[in-house]
This record gives sequence, structure tokens and C-alpha cells, in this order.
Amino acid sequence: MIPVDLITGFLGSGKTTFMIAYANYLVNTGLKVGIIENDLGAINVDMLLLSTKLGDRCALEMITGGGDQVTYQRRLKTKLIALGMQGYDRILIEPSGIFDVETFFDVLYEAPLDQWYTLGNVIALVDTTLPVDLSKASRYVLASEVACAGQVVWSHLDKCDASGLMTVQQYLKQCLMEVSCQRQRPLTMTAKAWQNWSSEEWDQLMNCGYEMASWIHRTILPEQVYRSLFFFEFKLDPDMLKARLPALFTEEKYGRIYRVKGFGQDEKGQWYQINATAREFEMIAAKHGQEVLIVIGETLNEAAIRFHLIGGK
Repeated sequence: MIPVDLITGFLGSGKTTFMIAYANYLVNTGLKVGIIENDLGAINVDMLLLSTKLGDRCALEMITGGGDQVTYQRRLKTKLIALGMQGYDRILIEPSGIFDVETFFDVLYEAPLDQWYTLGNVIALVDTTLPVDLSKASRYVLASEVACAGQVVWSHLDKCDASGLMTVQQYLKQCLMEVSCQRQRPLTMTAKAWQNWSSEEWDQLMNCGYEMASWIHRTILPEQVYRSLFFFEFKLDPDMLKARLPALFTEEKYGRIYRVKGFGQDEKGQWYQINATAREFEMIAAKHGQEVLIVIGETLNEAAIRFHLIGGK
């Protein structure tokens, strides 16, 4: 049977960057790897990054849009059926950052998938600079993403000191307690930045497994809690964009923004990729892209955000 690894993590935790490194490791061991990438929006910016970084080393499948849980399960099942007939050795699934893992388990245990696939690992990325004042819905999502993890992988360790890491660890435990999470074994957490892992450490991750945990389940409808705003044909000088984005994360009038991502072009026609959270701003050169800026968060004020980014030029 084909092992399926689920890579979870809240918005901005660095799942896609980690996925690229993990997929490359698996391919280098000789495995034929398939990837299913999911995003709430109609345009999957992370998929563009994966295709740029991985090329033809892995098969990439995309699930776009939100929709209700039944719709998502149907789309995921269709993708898994298609990949199941192509001889892959391992499948990696990276859902959106506001994903309830119960959906994943429900799909994998349905026929005919239960005859083709077996659950390999649940790997949870947790940002060491995670804000510790998440909404109730976001605390639940975070807890559900971590509850069944065979291993928690800390991201952005280079931006966090020992005290900050301890604060996030305690907050994570509080989120799990809030949903009365029960595990047979304690959470396994890495103590080393994954960028510096040896092949032995990657091999340990590949066999970390998962935990059949129990917790109080709640119905969280992403489309009712979270929102994605799309600004197409987005044209703004990279330096100006870098100067304007921080206010979106700090000023309440814009809503609770967790992540901003997208692609743009500078005055010379060079594509660049944007990835920003309240703690960091990243802009890197890209071979290609689509002019779009995506703002993701809760209680977003679209008019205020649009004016700040575009109308205020």
C-alpha cells in the first residue's frame, strides 16, 4: 500500500518551504513522489512555488477553492484515485493552513482508497513566532493540526530565543487542553532547525508515524471564519510594498491578517514572490508568476485594505 504523509501547519508556518525540502529528500532516496497541494483561493500561489522548485522531480496535483467539507473531501478523493493508478511510492498532502485533519482521515478510510493507501506520517509545522492571542476558531484549528502529529517540526527557529520558544510550547499545550486532547504518547518536538538536519534526521521524520488522538470536535467552516482577498494585476514598487505591508498586520482597522502572499513584477519585468506574516517579510526572485496579491485572515476590511495597498499610491 502507498504511504500518505500529511503536512499540517497554521497559516504562515512555512509548510510549502518545508515540503520542498522533504520531497527532495524522498526523491533523492529513490522514491517516486506525488504531491497534492490545497489552497482556499482560486489561484494557488504555493503551487507555483512548488512547480518552480521541484520541476519534474515530483507529480503535482492541485485542489483550489474553499467550499464545504463534503466538496473538499470529494476533490481530495478524486485526486488520490488518479494518483493511485500511477505507481507512486509515497504521496504528500499539504492542505491549507486552516485545515481540520478530521477531513483527511475520513477520506483515507473510504473505499477504494482504503485498499490502496495507508497513513504514513502526520507532520505538524509550528511557527516559533506564532502569535499567542489567536481567536477561538484558530486555536481549535491549531490544536487539530497538532493533535495527531507523529512529530512537531518547529519553523523559524532562527527568529526565536529560548524564552520565546517556551512561550509558544506552553501556548500549544493550552490549545490542546482547550479541546481536551488525549494522546497515548507525548508530542515529539524537534530541537534543531530542519534546514540543518542530517539524512538520519530526515529518515527519522519519514518514519515518525502518527497518533490516533481524541479531542472535542467542533464544526469550523473556513469560509465563515477566514477570508482570502485577491488583488489581481497588482502593480506596486517592491520597496513601496515592503513599506506598506507591516501596517496590515498591526492596525485593527484592516482586520486580523495572518498572511499575505503573491507574485509581482518590478519595473524591469523581473518576477518576484511575496510571502509576509506579522513577523517576517520575504521577497525573492521568481522565474515566472501571475500578478496577484492575496491577503488571508479573519474579519477583513476589504475597502480599507484595498485603499491602503492601491488607492493610497
